[in-house]
Amino acid sequence: MVRVRFAPSPTGSLHVGNALSAVINRRAGDWMLLRIDDTDPTRNIAGGEEAILDDLSWVGIAWDEGPVRQSTRQDRYREAAERIGTDRFDGITLLREDGTATYHLASVVDDADFGVTHVYRGNDHRANEDLHRRLHEALGTTPPEYVHHGLILGEDGKKLSKRAAGATVASLRDLAFRPPRCARTWRSWACRATTSITTSPGSGGSRWRPWRRSTTRSWRPSPKRRSKSSRRYAAPAT
Repeated sequence: MVRVRFAPSPTGSLHVGNALSAVINRRAGDWMLLRIDDTDPTRNIAGGEEAILDDLSWVGIAWDEGPVRQSTRQDRYREAAERIGTDRFDGITLLREDGTATYHLASVVDDADFGVTHVYRGNDHRANEDLHRRLHEALGTTPPEYVHHGLILGEDGKKLSKRAAGATVASLRDLAFRPPRCARTWRSWACRATTSITTSPGSGGSRWRPWRRSTTRSWRPSPKRRSKSSRRYAAPAT
């Protein structure tokens, strides 16, 4: 069984690149954990988690367990740090001065505890792979397989800014985009050139154009035939 996780931070509506990661994980995984990476209170915003849940529902992605909030697992992270024997590892802080875990420790511990076998994430996380593998080794746990996909880029060739038009799922709704029929459709609609998943070096990505102008009507994603497996992407019941 391929066990995956989608782990956004509660910083507001999902960036389209993060939404692409969610779609890839859902398509690849037989089981998916929704984890809320809220260990850094300086980045969290009021209503951020609710915005993420709304976005995933609109995109049509369900999860099998969660949401699990890292803020509720601090005792487990401190236990792991004690097992390693230090609150710093390879020069990286594992525990803050207040005793809360940083991203690297919390992410590795959660992947091990929830039996995650594959981690699908953007190329901007590639630099974390070696550190996370070493943390797994220090904890005596088996690291998942890390797979990095291309990023969605702006017109300047850099990672698309969250402030750009159409860069968040909420902004697409505001632009009157129609919700996709299933995650398979959304993936091809959102960014056709990022459908390939790569583990080779390089930035990998494609430029994002959230809409196409027309003299007659604004562009809408063309309908696709519903996948036979679309039931698994149904939005969670509320």
